[in-house]
Amino acid sequence: MNFPKFDNRFFQPKKNSKTAIKNTKQLKDYSEEFRFIVGQNDYITKEFFQLLHDFRTRKVNPSNLELGQLNNPQKLYNYLRNHHWSVNIPEEFLIDWISMKLTGHKLSDIDISDFNHIFNKLGISYDFLKNIGNKSNSLLNTEKNPRKKSINGPSSITDFPQLKKYMLKRLEDIESLIDEN
Repeated sequence: MNFPKFDNRFFQPKKNSKTAIKNTKQLKDYSEEFRFIVGQNDYITKEFFQLLHDFRTRKVNPSNLELGQLNNPQKLYNYLRNHHWSVNIPEEFLIDWISMKLTGHKLSDIDISDFNHIFNKLGISYDFLKNIGNKSNSLLNTEKNPRKKSINGPSSITDFPQLKKYMLKRLEDIESLIDEN
Protein backbone atom coordinates (compact mmCIF):
# COMPACT_ATOMS: atom_id res chain seq x y z
CA MET A 1 0.00 0.00 0.00
CA ASN A 2 1.38 3.40 -0.93
CA PHE A 3 0.60 6.39 1.27
CA PRO A 4 0.78 9.87 -0.14
CA LYS A 5 3.54 12.11 1.18
CA PHE A 6 2.35 14.96 3.35
CA ASP A 7 3.68 18.46 3.09
CA ASN A 8 4.67 19.56 6.62
CA ARG A 9 4.17 23.25 5.96
CA PHE A 10 0.39 22.77 6.31
CA PHE A 11 0.63 20.90 9.58
CA GLN A 12 2.06 23.20 12.23
CA PRO A 13 1.56 22.17 15.83
CA LYS A 14 -0.62 24.40 17.95
CA LYS A 15 1.29 26.42 20.52
CA ASN A 16 0.11 26.74 24.06
CA SER A 17 -0.77 30.39 24.67
CA LYS A 18 0.97 30.43 28.08
CA THR A 19 4.25 29.12 26.69
CA ALA A 20 4.01 31.55 23.78
CA ILE A 21 3.68 34.46 26.21
CA LYS A 22 6.59 33.18 28.30
CA ASN A 23 8.78 32.85 25.21
CA THR A 24 8.03 36.38 24.00
CA LYS A 25 8.53 38.04 27.39
CA GLN A 26 11.34 36.95 29.68
CA LEU A 27 10.06 36.79 33.24
CA LYS A 28 12.37 38.05 35.95
CA ASP A 29 12.95 35.95 39.06
CA TYR A 30 12.24 37.92 42.24
CA SER A 31 12.98 35.04 44.62
CA GLU A 32 16.00 36.76 46.20
CA GLU A 33 13.94 39.90 46.84
CA PHE A 34 11.17 37.77 48.35
CA ARG A 35 13.59 35.91 50.65
CA PHE A 36 15.04 39.23 51.82
CA ILE A 37 11.58 40.54 52.73
CA VAL A 38 10.60 37.32 54.50
CA GLY A 39 13.89 37.11 56.39
CA GLN A 40 13.61 40.48 58.12
CA ASN A 41 10.85 40.32 60.71
CA ASP A 42 8.14 37.80 61.62
CA TYR A 43 5.40 40.42 62.10
CA ILE A 44 6.23 42.10 58.80
CA THR A 45 6.33 38.73 57.05
CA LYS A 46 2.96 37.64 58.44
CA GLU A 47 1.33 40.88 57.28
CA PHE A 48 3.09 40.61 53.90
CA PHE A 49 1.74 37.10 53.27
CA GLN A 50 -1.80 38.09 54.20
CA LEU A 51 -1.68 41.19 52.01
CA LEU A 52 -0.33 39.20 49.06
CA HIS A 53 -3.27 36.81 49.23
CA ASP A 54 -5.69 39.66 49.85
CA PHE A 55 -4.37 41.47 46.77
CA ARG A 56 -4.64 38.23 44.79
CA THR A 57 -8.30 37.75 45.72
CA ARG A 58 -9.21 41.38 44.98
CA LYS A 59 -7.16 42.20 41.88
CA VAL A 60 -5.97 39.04 40.11
CA ASN A 61 -8.04 36.78 37.88
CA PRO A 62 -7.38 33.26 39.27
CA SER A 63 -7.54 31.74 35.79
CA ASN A 64 -4.29 33.57 34.97
CA LEU A 65 -2.47 31.84 37.82
CA GLU A 66 -0.99 28.39 37.91
CA LEU A 67 -1.95 26.16 40.82
CA GLY A 68 1.35 26.75 42.62
CA GLN A 69 0.95 30.50 42.36
CA LEU A 70 -2.41 30.41 44.13
CA ASN A 71 -1.08 29.05 47.42
CA ASN A 72 2.68 29.61 47.41
CA PRO A 73 3.55 33.16 48.54
CA GLN A 74 6.92 33.18 46.76
CA LYS A 75 5.46 32.10 43.42
CA LEU A 76 2.57 34.54 43.88
CA TYR A 77 5.05 37.36 44.59
CA ASN A 78 7.02 36.49 41.44
CA TYR A 79 3.81 36.50 39.40
CA LEU A 80 2.69 39.86 40.83
CA ARG A 81 6.11 41.47 40.32
CA ASN A 82 6.24 40.28 36.71
CA HIS A 83 2.65 40.99 35.68
CA HIS A 84 1.05 43.55 38.01
CA TRP A 85 3.94 45.27 39.81
CA SER A 86 6.57 45.33 37.07
CA VAL A 87 7.36 49.02 37.63
CA ASN A 88 6.89 49.19 41.40
CA ILE A 89 4.78 47.83 44.23
CA PRO A 90 1.57 49.92 44.41
CA GLU A 91 1.34 52.62 47.05
CA GLU A 92 -1.96 51.23 48.36
CA PHE A 93 -0.28 47.89 49.10
CA LEU A 94 2.64 49.61 50.86
CA ILE A 95 0.33 51.77 52.98
CA ASP A 96 -1.69 48.73 54.07
CA TRP A 97 1.53 46.85 54.80
CA ILE A 98 3.10 49.57 56.94
CA SER A 99 -0.12 50.26 58.81
CA MET A 100 -0.41 46.48 59.47
CA LYS A 101 -4.00 46.63 58.29
CA LEU A 102 -4.80 42.91 58.46
CA THR A 103 -2.86 41.76 61.53
CA GLY A 104 -3.33 44.91 63.59
CA HIS A 105 0.24 44.75 64.91
CA LYS A 106 1.55 48.03 66.37
CA LEU A 107 4.92 48.96 64.87
CA SER A 108 7.91 49.23 67.18
CA ASP A 109 11.15 51.04 66.40
CA ILE A 110 12.68 47.71 65.37
CA ASP A 111 9.79 47.09 62.95
CA ILE A 112 10.26 50.53 61.40
CA SER A 113 13.98 49.88 61.05
CA ASP A 114 13.24 46.55 59.35
CA PHE A 115 10.81 48.28 56.99
CA ASN A 116 13.57 50.77 56.20
CA HIS A 117 15.93 47.91 55.23
CA ILE A 118 13.24 46.31 53.07
CA PHE A 119 12.39 49.57 51.34
CA ASN A 120 16.07 50.26 50.65
CA LYS A 121 16.30 46.85 48.98
CA LEU A 122 13.15 47.51 46.94
CA GLY A 123 14.32 51.00 45.94
CA ILE A 124 11.51 52.82 47.76
CA SER A 125 12.45 56.16 49.33
CA TYR A 126 12.80 56.54 53.08
CA ASP A 127 10.53 59.62 52.97
CA PHE A 128 7.63 57.41 51.90
CA LEU A 129 8.13 55.20 54.96
CA LYS A 130 8.54 58.23 57.21
CA ASN A 131 5.30 59.85 56.00
CA ILE A 132 3.29 56.68 56.45
CA GLY A 133 4.95 56.00 59.82
CA ASN A 134 3.88 59.45 61.03
CA LYS A 135 0.30 58.79 59.92
CA SER A 136 0.16 55.44 61.69
CA ASN A 137 1.70 56.89 64.87
CA SER A 138 -0.87 59.70 64.91
CA LEU A 139 -3.60 57.07 64.62
CA LEU A 140 -2.10 55.22 67.56
CA ASN A 141 -2.07 58.37 69.69
CA THR A 142 -5.77 59.03 69.07
CA GLU A 143 -6.80 55.56 70.24
CA LYS A 144 -9.66 55.78 72.76
CA ASN A 145 -8.65 53.14 75.28
CA PRO A 146 -4.91 52.56 75.28
CA ARG A 147 -4.00 49.18 76.73
CA LYS A 148 -1.59 48.75 79.58
CA LYS A 149 1.70 47.17 78.57
CA SER A 150 1.93 45.07 81.72
CA ILE A 151 -0.19 44.29 84.74
CA ASN A 152 1.47 44.64 88.09
CA GLY A 153 0.05 42.05 90.40
CA PRO A 154 1.29 39.99 93.29
CA SER A 155 3.58 37.08 92.60
CA SER A 156 1.99 33.65 92.63
CA ILE A 157 5.13 32.13 94.12
CA THR A 158 5.60 34.35 97.15
CA ASP A 159 2.02 35.23 98.11
CA PHE A 160 -0.67 32.99 96.65
CA PRO A 161 -3.57 34.20 98.90
CA GLN A 162 -2.85 37.78 97.86
CA LEU A 163 -2.81 36.72 94.19
CA LYS A 164 -6.18 34.99 94.67
CA LYS A 165 -7.73 38.17 96.11
CA TYR A 166 -6.21 40.21 93.30
CA MET A 167 -7.58 37.89 90.61
CA LEU A 168 -11.07 37.85 92.13
CA LYS A 169 -11.04 41.65 92.25
CA ARG A 170 -9.97 41.79 88.58
CA LEU A 171 -12.81 39.40 87.62
CA GLU A 172 -15.33 41.57 89.46
CA ASP A 173 -14.01 44.62 87.60
CA ILE A 174 -14.42 42.81 84.29
CA GLU A 175 -17.96 41.74 85.17
CA SER A 176 -18.89 45.30 86.06
CA LEU A 177 -17.49 46.54 82.74
CA ILE A 178 -19.55 43.93 80.90
CA ASP A 179 -22.70 44.83 82.85
CA GLU A 180 -22.25 48.53 81.98
CA ASN A 181 -22.30 47.74 78.27
